[in-house]
Amino acid sequence: GIASAVAGLTFTAFVQEANEIKFTAAAADTIRNAASVSASAGNIRASTVGNVVVLECINTTEWFVKSIIGSWTLT
Repeated sequence: GIASAVAGLTFTAFVQEANEIKFTAAAADTIRNAASVSASAGNIRASTVGNVVVLECINTTEWFVKSIIGSWTLT
C-alpha cells in the first residue's frame, strides 16, 4: 500500500512487467484523478508495461494524481 497521507509526500510507480500492480491508500485516505476519486482505502492499478503514475499528497487524507501515462484504474 501507499504510506498514510502526509502533505507533500510524492510516490512514483511504473509498470515494468506485464503483471498488474496495485497501490492501496491507507484506511481513511483517498486517491483523486481529476474528477474521479477512490473510496476510502481505495486503489489505483495498471498492468500495461510503460504505464506511469505520480501521486502527490495534498493534505492528511488525499493523494492526487499529479501525472499519469497510460491507462490506470481507480477504485
